[in-house]
Amino acid sequence: MRLLLLTIILHLTLLVNVQAAPREFLEFKVDLPADWDGGERVGFSTGDRNEYMLILGKQDQEKERYLATINIFLLPNKPGTNAHDSAEALQAKQAETTPLERVGQFWSFSGDPRDNVLKGRATTFVAANHETLLIIIIKDPLNQGAQAIFKSLEPITTRAKAVLTETE
Repeated sequence: MRLLLLTIILHLTLLVNVQAAPREFLEFKVDLPADWDGGERVGFSTGDRNEYMLILGKQDQEKERYLATINIFLLPNKPGTNAHDSAEALQAKQAETTPLERVGQFWSFSGDPRDNVLKGRATTFVAANHETLLIIIIKDPLNQGAQAIFKSLEPITTRAKAVLTETE
């Protein structure tokens, strides 16, 4: 029993010691724990400089697989498209989805995406204004801290700020 208690205390101590530090990217600032990393690309699909992708992730110790990911896309919005319709379109591409619901400035749902990077359920958040579409996909099946990172996400550019304040 003492060994179990000692093991639990040790694990909790290790969890507390992985403190988050502010990290600034091109469009967003986020409190990222030391065991998470991030990378970003501009113009990743068509070469349009308004296409932005930020991938945050935590890998296992061997750096062989991801334990959790947060994918953030800031994209040009198509004329006449709103966040609800975009979320519905994304929802149709996943299996076992929950109903769409309004969460703050986002439309959100959970489901099983069809990708091979990290198996498990994801929660998708979508916001939009007339010019920009913001999509955030969180996969954290082992509770590695993605929700806290998501809550710390702060837009730092005019475009990123606008999509979160001028949502449709």
